[in-house]
Order: sequence, then C-alpha cells, then structure tokens
Amino acid sequence: MKNKAQNTQARNHKALHGIVRVLYSCISLASKLPWPMWKALARMISFFTFSVAGYRKTIVRHNLQQSFPRHPPQQLQEVEAGFYLHFGELIAETLKGFAIKPHVLSHRFSLKGFQAIQKHLLQGQSVLLISGHYGNWEWLSHMLALATAPFDAWAVYKPLSNPLIDMLMQHCRTHLGLKLCPHDQVPRMLAQMKRWPAVALFVADQTPLDIHHAHWLQFLAQDTPFFHGVDKIARKSGFPVYFAAVRKCGWARYEASFEQLLDVTPTTPRGAITAAFAHKLEALIRSAPQYWLWTHRRWKRSHLKPPHAIEVDKLTPTAPRPDRP
Repeated sequence: MKNKAQNTQARNHKALHGIVRVLYSCISLASKLPWPMWKALARMISFFTFSVAGYRKTIVRHNLQQSFPRHPPQQLQEVEAGFYLHFGELIAETLKGFAIKPHVLSHRFSLKGFQAIQKHLLQGQSVLLISGHYGNWEWLSHMLALATAPFDAWAVYKPLSNPLIDMLMQHCRTHLGLKLCPHDQVPRMLAQMKRWPAVALFVADQTPLDIHHAHWLQFLAQDTPFFHGVDKIARKSGFPVYFAAVRKCGWARYEASFEQLLDVTPTTPRGAITAAFAHKLEALIRSAPQYWLWTHRRWKRSHLKPPHAIEVDKLTPTAPRPDRP
C-alpha cells in the first residue's frame, strides 16, 4: 500500500515537471517578442487589474489611507493609479525575464556601489543583502547572479502554495545562475557561506507569522512587525549587511544602489539592523510610493501586537520624517 502511494506521488511529480517544462517553453518563446509589444501588454494588464477586475483595490486603498493619513484624496488616487500602472509593467517584466539575455538585462538594470560588495567577496567574506518588494525585486535577484559570478548569489524565498506556479517561478529565477534557498533551509545556506564567500538576498518586508519574536516599530505611520531573521543572522555571523534600494528609471529600466546599514559587531543591539532597514525602506517608499507592492496585506496582524513586543524604534537616530500633506 505504501509503495503504491509512493508510485502515485512519483507519477504526479513527474507529470507536474512535464507541465512546467511546457509552460516554461511557451512563456520563454513569448518572452522573445519585441519590447514594444510587452509594453502594450503591460498597459493591458494594468487596465484589466485596475479598471476591470479591481484587483485588491480595497486593500490598496486602505493601505494608502493608513500609510499617508495627511495626504488629500486626489494625491492618494494618483498614487493608486501609478501603482496599478507599475503593477502591470512588473508582471510583463517578470514574464519577459523568463528568457532575458544577460547583456539585455545588464543594459536595463544597472548596479551602483556594488564594488564594495565585490570587495568583501574577494576578501573571502560573505554578504547579506536586504531589500523590499519595491521596484522590480525579481530582476534585482537576476542581476545579483550576474554581478557576483564566480561567487554564488542566493535568494531566500518562501515556496508558493501552488506547486505548479512555484516550480515555474523556480525555473524563471534560476535561469541566470541564481541559487534559491527555501526559508526553512537558511541554516544550511549559512553554513556554506561561512566556507565559501557568497551573497544572500532577503526580501524582508512581508508580515511575519511569529509576531511574538518579531521586531516592532512605526513604519508608514503604523505599528508594524518585521522579520528578525537577518538581524539575528548578521549579529551572530558577523557578515556585513547592505540595503539594496531599487529605483525605477522608466519602462523596464532600473537602478539598484547598495549601502551598508551598520558596522555589525558583537555589541550591536538586537533590532538595530531591522530598524535601520525599515527606516531606509520607508524613505525609499515615500520618495515614490507607487512602486511598492500595496496589494500585500502588510498590517493584517498589527492588531495582535503582544503586550511585551520587541520594539526597536529608538535603536537608530535616522527615523523618517512624519507624513506631510
């Protein structure tokens, strides 16, 4: 009975792989269409998600109203429209990225200040990168794989609940050399990084499940829990931590700049790295809010803040300015 179940599971897994290969081949073939056609597709996606389907429009509007309470309604509407325009472009860019060539991506996505990270690698020291769902984080991971070679570039991710989509995204994310690490295998990845220098990217602005050990601070005018993992890893390992700020320069054009958050030492306070990251990310979002992923229910657990929450607001003097009309 056990062998029969195992055989059935193996057949299902093999069939899933076959479907993924077919879908990946179709998307890769479509991704070779010229850029103007993809721009037109992006406009169609934006129109459909915003005007027809109203994809998560209630969540987007609530997030914007809570994050910018002093902004007039017209300004919030402009940010909302700009977000859905960018959202359509982001989907089109991600699909185009399934088979994008290294020289094409390098032409459209530039790295500023990456020499400092390369210097760490050449000195035999691994680096932690932390960023948010801002701009195009998928292309950022592709560029890291190209820029760190011959050293490894890792991206920590949470597997998607749909196995078909998850496997498809794995194919997309790894085709330029990026290595993926499921979030429950981070210790194994860190053990390798101690032996061989590498870069690990954490996109760490989503809502943590464990709110009791999360780091809490005021973020976009709201009590917000953050993952504490990078903070803990950096203080324990001594790896330098850099913030990756992705800025949009136009249709399918980006620039990522890299800035060391803190000089991590054994005496670095718990939560200081998280606070520095949150302040940098908030400043980036305020500079052009339409490029953050507003469809995410970022504050769905904020009302569950425990009485003895780990609050890290005052661990860095570089807090963002209050929201202004």
